Amino acid sequence: MVPANNREDAWYRQLGARAVAACGGGKEFADGATSKIGDSLDELTDWHCYDLADVMEQGLSRALMSSYTGTHATERRLLVRRSRDRREYTLTTEDGDEILMARAAAMPGFDIFIPSGGAVPWSSRPAFRVREAAGQWTMQSLRCDRCESLGRRQRSTPHLLRAFHYKEEMGKERAHCMDVVLAGGHLSGGWCGNCGDQCSESIEFTSRRPTWNKKIKSLCLDFHGRVSMASSKNIILDPSGGAGEGEAFTLMLGKTGDDLFALHFQEPFGTAQAFGTALSAMYFK
Repeated sequence: MVPANNREDAWYRQLGARAVAACGGGKEFADGATSKIGDSLDELTDWHCYDLADVMEQGLSRALMSSYTGTHATERRLLVRRSRDRREYTLTTEDGDEILMARAAAMPGFDIFIPSGGAVPWSSRPAFRVREAAGQWTMQSLRCDRCESLGRRQRSTPHLLRAFHYKEEMGKERAHCMDVVLAGGHLSGGWCGNCGDQCSESIEFTSRRPTWNKKIKSLCLDFHGRVSMASSKNIILDPSGGAGEGEAFTLMLGKTGDDLFALHFQEPFGTAQAFGTALSAMYFK
């Protein structure tokens, strides 16, 4: 179930906050699964599905992760607002409605939370996690809709994307570049080892390369009026092997003000994947 508009997004987030108490938390089994009503070791896993259905009838169902990982038929234009200390990031609509919030982790990376009812969600569990290790960034969903619909006890953390950062010599400077491998096709919910084929479809993207401008003696990239400030974080992603020209792109991140970035994207990127990609770019220097 994908909310049709921003008001519905906020409504589902409020329900999600109440659902934490209704069907989240509890003791953990030895395999790391979380206990829920009717989920003892000697009962069928089908009871978990009945439990979720009962919670939905009470109007307390938590939001589906696919509400954030699902794609949109048309281009979506959002904003990333960065705190002054550069440790907190908020993804909002152009009207200021909050969609996702992120906090920098101890190691290079971020925990992403779903805001609920305007409250700061740091005390709740994160919904997504973005981490860097050995030059590779990975983004995971900390819940799997498919596993939950099947009544699986084992906790799963589907991988949504992998990103690689590097630099290339361009004229007299070195340009920040990024390659992104995105779970694609029917696996928009991610690569899940419990209910999906981890070797299934993927779609690759690469950042559009700037060109050396002899007049201003700097690297330049045309953002077609969507970006107003220079920044090492400014990127455009195109499908690998694509022409990478003009206004046709898959994802664009560009600075438009102090601690404010425009994030424009289209399918196959979902809202969460676009935000995770943008967060990894915040480490460009």
